[in-house]
Amino acid sequence: MSSTQFPTLTLEEFKTAIQDISQFELESKKNQQKHFIFKLIDTNNELWQEINNIKQLQDSSSFENKENLILYQETLWENKHSLLEQIARIESINDELIRRNLIKINKKDIENETQQKDGTEGKEEEEKANGEGEDEGEGEGKGEGEGVYL
Repeated sequence: MSSTQFPTLTLEEFKTAIQDISQFELESKKNQQKHFIFKLIDTNNELWQEINNIKQLQDSSSFENKENLILYQETLWENKHSLLEQIARIESINDELIRRNLIKINKKDIENETQQKDGTEGKEEEEKANGEGEDEGEGEGKGEGEGVYL
């Protein structure tokens, strides 16, 4: 590995590392991750535009154009994985902020997550369809929570 490359943490290592940093550092890291995501999206949009431009050319089958298409498509694929990694890191930061009670999630989010983890998802819908179960909650079902995941 060259000295100009930064070591990359796995997602699990990242989750462990953020447990020991301040709220300010967490928010700063979250903003860095968001900025990186937006840069990747901009880059991907430019690449898609270039791909479309090449495909519209009459000589789009030339060797140079084919090479460029391959390069652009490979870059898009790599960027997709980077985007997913950055989103997972933001989710980890949000989870850490929730763990510290620095942001809150609404009750409906917690119920949905619990149902997914314990396998009860879908059972409530089945009970409602059969006329079983109790009517829980109030209002029109519109949640007003904080801490929306990106």
